[in-house]
Amino acid sequence: MVEENIGNLLPDTNTGSELVVLENKPQLLGDLQQNDGKEEEKETISTAEELATTGQSQATSCCTWCVPPPWLFSLRASYAAGVICWGGIAVAVLCIANSSVFDDGDDDGATSTYAANATTTNSTDTTCDADLLDGLALYLLDKKCVSELSCEGQHQIANFMDEFLSPLRVEAIFFTNCFMIFSFMVLQQGGIPATTKENKEKSRWYLGCFAWLIWVSCVGLQWITTASSAASLVFGYISMEGQYRDCMVELSTGHAILNATLPVMLIHPVLVSQLMAMLGQVHAILTALHTAEFFQVDPRAWLRRYAVGVLGPYFTLVFGYFVCTLSFVFGYVFLLPLFTFSATLTAGVSMVLFKLVTYLKAKDGEDKEAQEKFAKELKEAGGEGCTGWCNSAWAKLWCINIVQGFPRSCRDQLREVLWWFDAWKDPEYGDEEFKHLLSPYHAKTGPLGVVVFAGFSPLGICMFARIYSPNNKDKSLKTFTDMNDMMSVCTLSFFAITLSPWLIGATWSAFFAYQGQGESMAFMAEFYCHTFAAFTGTVDLSLPVFDLDFTVLWKGMWYDFVEMWDFMALAPDELLEISNALTGASFGFSLGKVLVSWGLSGLVSVLTLFPDNWEMVGGRNIPLGASALGTVDAGMFLSNMGTAVDANGFNLMFGEVITVRNDGLYEFSVEKAKDKTLYFRFDVAILAQVFGEKLVALGLHGCDGMHGDIEVFKGMELTSLNLYNCNKLTGEITPQMVEWLSSIEKKDLNDCGKLVLTGDMNELSITKVDLSNMFTLEGDIEVFEGMQIKELNFLLFFFYFYCYDIGIFK
Repeated sequence: MVEENIGNLLPDTNTGSELVVLENKPQLLGDLQQNDGKEEEKETISTAEELATTGQSQATSCCTWCVPPPWLFSLRASYAAGVICWGGIAVAVLCIANSSVFDDGDDDGATSTYAANATTTNSTDTTCDADLLDGLALYLLDKKCVSELSCEGQHQIANFMDEFLSPLRVEAIFFTNCFMIFSFMVLQQGGIPATTKENKEKSRWYLGCFAWLIWVSCVGLQWITTASSAASLVFGYISMEGQYRDCMVELSTGHAILNATLPVMLIHPVLVSQLMAMLGQVHAILTALHTAEFFQVDPRAWLRRYAVGVLGPYFTLVFGYFVCTLSFVFGYVFLLPLFTFSATLTAGVSMVLFKLVTYLKAKDGEDKEAQEKFAKELKEAGGEGCTGWCNSAWAKLWCINIVQGFPRSCRDQLREVLWWFDAWKDPEYGDEEFKHLLSPYHAKTGPLGVVVFAGFSPLGICMFARIYSPNNKDKSLKTFTDMNDMMSVCTLSFFAITLSPWLIGATWSAFFAYQGQGESMAFMAEFYCHTFAAFTGTVDLSLPVFDLDFTVLWKGMWYDFVEMWDFMALAPDELLEISNALTGASFGFSLGKVLVSWGLSGLVSVLTLFPDNWEMVGGRNIPLGASALGTVDAGMFLSNMGTAVDANGFNLMFGEVITVRNDGLYEFSVEKAKDKTLYFRFDVAILAQVFGEKLVALGLHGCDGMHGDIEVFKGMELTSLNLYNCNKLTGEITPQMVEWLSSIEKKDLNDCGKLVLTGDMNELSITKVDLSNMFTLEGDIEVFEGMQIKELNFLLFFFYFYCYDIGIFK
């Protein structure tokens, strides 16, 4: 028997509340007409209604006026705000620089007051070291002019140029990328202090709130000191230009080459790494605000606004200048081997981490099982009472776990700090994706996509353009759009830091060629020598651009912070030293954050040993990864939520998905979700665990990332079930499942995964079997032969084409 029930799949647009309103209006008019019939009373009622309507209108108008317009939170508004802020900062700094004692207001090469003071009155001073400037610096500064300066001035220039040029070497780029990973790992360490107790009411834990405030303050001070370090670096160049402008090599127009290429030098590795570190710190603060639940905040949305506002205008200026000056031609023609070497080193580190994270995920289940077994044994050894834990059996087991569980503990720590190093991978290619590296017919996703498009970006752009299929291009982009926020920050840092020497070297080469003095090829040769100087054995390794000396926190960091703002009175190399000191202070605050987390975690561990005596015990630290993933993974959010359903918080993060009915039951539908393919990629067992029998409607239409066995929903009194195109959902259709599915009037399981009809159907207690809209159903229809079934609905027209494994159609 064939039953066309496609109409059942259409949404019901008439809600119950709307029907009630429409039905009550005539009744209300009838009641008014049954009054005494006095005209005055009618007028009174009419006047009252008008006043009420006017009052409601005014209230609505007032509320509408108080709510900010939606465009204020758009990415375009963030970009515009960033342009205004960067422009204001640039104007303020230039005004201060132009009003200084060493700047006469032009760029004509005239001797400035400060530079004149730096020029020695005794040019025959023999205490100066010979040839302080060498290599690449000789192409940017006039050696004769520098030699006429005092020894102090020569040392200042030499120190500045060494600090300025060393980060462009290949080993410095490699070490900087490695340290960025290390700094992001430290940022994840320890977790966020919990602000609520582990009880049903989730009441506030004031000690945890205090620790949370200190934790956020440490991260905030990290951001401030990192920003100040970046500012001191910029001030150092301004001081250098102001004091020693006369000694800079000029173009034929009279402008210094360094000043002409200044826009692209904004992507200097030191400055870029500090901006990326600040982006990671903002992510940590936003995640902490979301975790504390003092107010609702969407960390992902606000991080994007911050990134677009701060980095959008910044990168627009850099890449716009790089393209408009045709510097990219010199980069592709002459400097591509230099970039490829640095990118290969970064790609190697990335692939090692991808393999490590894959291994950690594979061992996660085994480690959890071993930890649960140990906890159970320890509990049994502890016995009854609050002092039972300190017996010899307990101590022996504890010591054994310390030794045998050390590898497991190390893996747990690595999982905590490297949870974010992951990227979406197209399951179609499996582990053979690298075989299609050069193929234009395949997408580049997962680790390969990150390496090709972020690590080797100049080549990746060409490879992306060669991909024929728009679908494969979308898959390649999906690798980046589906990234968690922390991985996006890390990928962006890899992209910018690795690209930095290539952009700067290409722009300098272009302007040397434009100078027309025949030195462009010699400059390129010298740039190669400088970049690969570590392999010549004539120089020491250039270490990361970060300073790890956190002792500056009590060795004058505050004095350096105050002093840097008077940068007109400081030497350029001194400002670079202040920048390094503030970087060390930032690292010190990051360690302070970890100590706060560890201290509170230890306190909780001690207090939980005496639960009868300490009612003030709060929750344990919340891993930054678990909380951050909860903002991009709906499954993680639901898991963290437990059985206490936070519909408002979930809907704020992922869209209007959960509906709470008046009878306390729940409807779950992704129809109005923000991005169902990105956020909804978890096991459906989580839904069954969180909602249980209170779930009455489930709509996962188009969620191809959802997976699991649909049997977890068996027994739920669902009135609607839409699993269309959830091709990773599978299950065995047993007699109990047949009865349950037949009881659901509105259902659509088309294009699900493999559904197999199995079991003895003689156990059925129903006479109407409805398995319609299940295209992927497999089995033998003869299992229903001889049964007292009055109606058997398989929606046969589609069933003929898709369920060809059913025996009757063979």
